[in-house]
Amino acid sequence: MSASQALSDVEKQRLIEYLESGAVNDDCFVERDYDQDYFVRVETVLQLWGAWTRYGSGGTGYSSSLQSSTASAPSITDEDALLVDGVIGTLKIINYPVFEVMQCFYVDYGRVSSVQKALNLSREKVNMLLGSGKSYVCAVLFFSEIKKSLKNSLQFAR
Repeated sequence: MSASQALSDVEKQRLIEYLESGAVNDDCFVERDYDQDYFVRVETVLQLWGAWTRYGSGGTGYSSSLQSSTASAPSITDEDALLVDGVIGTLKIINYPVFEVMQCFYVDYGRVSSVQKALNLSREKVNMLLGSGKSYVCAVLFFSEIKKSLKNSLQFAR
């Protein structure tokens, strides 16, 4: 991994301090010029990704304790699920606590109180880390869509 891809220890510490300060949460993004409907759609995609991972297709190296042989296949394409899986996988590198909370919430438990108990964190901390993770996923997917749109526009311009 190159230096431009990884955060330095100082950058990681600053990010952790910033996230722990409570300055980032779901509301700070929704109150701005973002489309709230987009956040609802991303929440749905995250839930479907969690089901896809539980079903046994996840690639982040995380194994759910809820995997079941009787589970039906989630209604998300492998392509979309792999995109989300890759985004969540980057959290494992840049912010492990957010990664861990996202995994526990969407793959294992689905309830803040269960994640709180499993990871021995306060409810506020779990909500803050979830908010940070969701915002990160929203941003990456949003820019992924813009990139795809630009690529398509450039192809038609030729």
